[in-house]
Amino acid sequence: MTASVQLGNGLGVTTAGDREKFDAIATEITADGANTFTASDVEQLRVGDKIQVRTKTTDVVLGERNITVINPTTRVVTYDGADMAVVAGTHAVYKPDFYHLNVPGKNMLRQLLKNINAGYYTDTRLNGLTENDMIYAARVHRHSVGGL
Repeated sequence: MTASVQLGNGLGVTTAGDREKFDAIATEITADGANTFTASDVEQLRVGDKIQVRTKTTDVVLGERNITVINPTTRVVTYDGADMAVVAGTHAVYKPDFYHLNVPGKNMLRQLLKNINAGYYTDTRLNGLTENDMIYAARVHRHSVGGL
């Protein structure tokens, strides 16, 4: 039996843009406010999520906060802690759970599911799951997987 890992575009080609996808960018920032930002999309965000705001080009972390309120109509997201001076087009919101998982594909999914519940997602159980099964399981736990 040979183990395989899907990298980048599924053809084994990884590009600079792929890193951003697998760091689980949750949304682009379109405007700044006092302890708020307006997001391009709030579908991947939930109240209580820990988020990381980073500069898209240099990967510099502006701050980590918890989401306290989301207005789905206006896409305004309120966060706790000190205000961050976010810049539309420069900063983006990431899910920090994925930030340290730089290996895309099945290995990333295995690690994510173990982080969610190591008692349930054992190696034996994970060995029986396809990549699509793991993506579904991650979605059930409300985690974005490579922008999916």
